[in-house]
Amino acid sequence: MIAERYCHQANQGPFLSFWTKEQLDSIHFAACRILRTTGMIVEHEGAASRLHSAGAHVVKNAGIWRVRFPEWLINDSLASAPKSLVLGAREKANDFYLQHGRVGFSTFGEQVKIIDLKTKEYRSSVRSDVRDVYKGVDALPGLVVGSRTLCPNDLPMPLQQAHNFYDALTCSSKHIWMGLTNQETIDLAKKMVIRVAGEERARHTAINTVTSCPTSPLTLVAMCCQNIIGAAETEVMNVEIMDMCLAGGTSPVNPASAVLMTVCEHLAGLSLSQVARKGMPTILGTCSTNLDLKAGLSPMASPENALIASGVAQMARYYNLPLRAGVGVTESNIGDAQAGYEFSFNCLPLALSGANILWGAGGVDSGLGFDFAKLLMDHEASSNIRYFLRGLPVNDEELPLDLIEEVGPGGSYLNHKHTFKRTRIQAPFSLFERQPFATWEKRGSRTMTERAYDKAADILANHQVPPIDPQAQADIDEMLKEFVERYGPKA
Repeated sequence: MIAERYCHQANQGPFLSFWTKEQLDSIHFAACRILRTTGMIVEHEGAASRLHSAGAHVVKNAGIWRVRFPEWLINDSLASAPKSLVLGAREKANDFYLQHGRVGFSTFGEQVKIIDLKTKEYRSSVRSDVRDVYKGVDALPGLVVGSRTLCPNDLPMPLQQAHNFYDALTCSSKHIWMGLTNQETIDLAKKMVIRVAGEERARHTAINTVTSCPTSPLTLVAMCCQNIIGAAETEVMNVEIMDMCLAGGTSPVNPASAVLMTVCEHLAGLSLSQVARKGMPTILGTCSTNLDLKAGLSPMASPENALIASGVAQMARYYNLPLRAGVGVTESNIGDAQAGYEFSFNCLPLALSGANILWGAGGVDSGLGFDFAKLLMDHEASSNIRYFLRGLPVNDEELPLDLIEEVGPGGSYLNHKHTFKRTRIQAPFSLFERQPFATWEKRGSRTMTERAYDKAADILANHQVPPIDPQAQADIDEMLKEFVERYGPKA
């Protein structure tokens, strides 16, 4: 059964719902009204032309296009978008079933700094760090996709995405999730995917998802449109509409308005994806949060973030579409008590609200930096969240009345074969401390952060990523080399 596969189980427990069906309807119809009357700015001629041909009202002014979406076009797009899909992986055993009730975790994205695993220095990330992170992701079963976690600052910008995609493909055997900058990088990624996964598998179960980001308020910039259209035309990629609205900055300050604006931009991006290719696998994404009006920052771990993202998740459930939510990042600069609190406080309501992938493990410094210790601690916390989502089924297996009658008053279940056979049903743990103080002290009084760094070092030293077929490896090596020679800086 799929529900029994590790970290693929569906939520059998409670769901969080703070809006009624009528309130969800109100948000949807308000979004449709905004898209019909106010519309979106579209900064890509091909996207504007496609939407016009599909029935949208398009007006060009000063080199940009104002696009107004009729409600029927939005409803048609919602109807044609797949409601569940499999996130394929290079190793089929790592496929993730992305549908209502299934929850997985991943690292945060596009961080530019890292806490060095050996020196603990907070420094700019380089390509070797990128490869190490993907290897760590591959080793941790609760992390279901390989997001573009780090930006390799030792590479020039035109080449960062190409190398990052290659490293995700070779240093991890899980689904790849990242934006791809331009058409040339999309074309390279397509060739690599088909060479490694095979064209038939890639077309039926895409092993990568391309992120596209609308710009709030109400703008589809050229790169966003290019990623949507480019991914659609490959026929071997999914696309994500990742929205980053700021309450008080790019939307009205109240959290419900940030949800509304996020939904507007989701529906516009979704409509473009379905116009580009009917039935295009499209995933909703949110990093919407609030603008801290005192500090002038956009906190990724504020209570407003959890509230806004939970509202977006409930709208995704309303549409029966999958959602990836940016949550679990900490404002703290290290993996400390604040980091643990913010991960758990923000991730649990999102999991209960119906988000499918929680995107933030390992993220520190408001998402600017990455820490291996936090990654390992977040992974352990995520296993507890997944365990909680199993809920408490009520059936003959869970309520063994015959056993209770057999043991009777004053008896013990500890040595009974029923207990022995079910030892592994308890939640696993490896980093969290459960031994008394004296035992912990005898073991060296090491903090959980220190233990997490040790475990991360062990993973990087010993984990073996499943290899790619040697000939396919040689072919994608040559593809990357040709790409660098063609598009890299000239001496």
